[in-house]
Amino acid sequence: MALTRRTLLRNSALATAAFVSPLGAPFVARASDPSKVSLGGMSNGWSLMATTLMKERGFDKKHKVEVETKFYPTLSIYYADYVAGRIDVAMGAWDFFATQYIKGVPIKLLGAVSTYSMAGFLVGPKGPKTVEELKGKSIAALQGGGLYSLTKATLKKFSNIELEKDSPVQNIQNINAGVTLVAADRADATLVWEPGLATGLQKIEGSRVLITIDEYLKKHVGREGPYFALSIQNEALKRDPSVARRLEDVYHELFAYVEKHPDEFAEMGKVQDLDPAIMKLALTSGRLKLALRPVREAKHKADMQFFADLLSEAGGLPGKLDGNFYIG
Repeated sequence: MALTRRTLLRNSALATAAFVSPLGAPFVARASDPSKVSLGGMSNGWSLMATTLMKERGFDKKHKVEVETKFYPTLSIYYADYVAGRIDVAMGAWDFFATQYIKGVPIKLLGAVSTYSMAGFLVGPKGPKTVEELKGKSIAALQGGGLYSLTKATLKKFSNIELEKDSPVQNIQNINAGVTLVAADRADATLVWEPGLATGLQKIEGSRVLITIDEYLKKHVGREGPYFALSIQNEALKRDPSVARRLEDVYHELFAYVEKHPDEFAEMGKVQDLDPAIMKLALTSGRLKLALRPVREAKHKADMQFFADLLSEAGGLPGKLDGNFYIG
């Protein structure tokens, strides 16, 4: 088992998008047949670990889904292949999927798998002690993504802090870069997600999480914000209308297993040079909470629509999101 896990993780870390090709002849499922779907993801990080564990434990086959994994070393190529329809199911930022749907890409959302509890501001020992003290401070962040757009919009709306205007922002390409800038005292704070927060807490003496974005949202709007999510191609739903519910069952069981076995999940990070102690801290802190929140449930759909409307008003989405985006 360990060899299989190590081989799969290591090979995926070396993967390129060159092998990804469009699906062949349509598969029409009967109720007793397994659904066959391709699942995309990045070749590093917790999502790779989760997918590897799902395949290793056979949660997909248990719920009559045959998942073909396609891992990518580059986010832009991964997302481009999903937009082009070369992957049936993708895990990524919910607002990316919302943006593509508004632009006319034939996809739907299955549900969120994490909230903004896994993202927040990491500050050094001399960094700001309140959100209000972020004003005028230098911040490192990956600009252009949904986390940044939502944080920028809500800070302006609720704290009268306009990022870039009131606080200079250094654009970063990955979470480790933000942690490095704070460690070197070249940024007062960094907006990052797990395992970046846990990495900073372990590596920078006296560092702390100023606030998670979920804490900030709950304080001001009383809602959890969806972050990473699962999206599916309309074509895959046409081939087998039952695949959505089957995938729900797969991910419910997978994430329940992760919650019960955090040590096992954390140990899987070794192959990617992710310190198991860091991964376990991200999990046991309650920040990295993996749980499927299917949008066919009214509460989860309402939460996502609320933040979609908020982002639309702030210019973070190219238009309004309608109800057909959600799997019913």
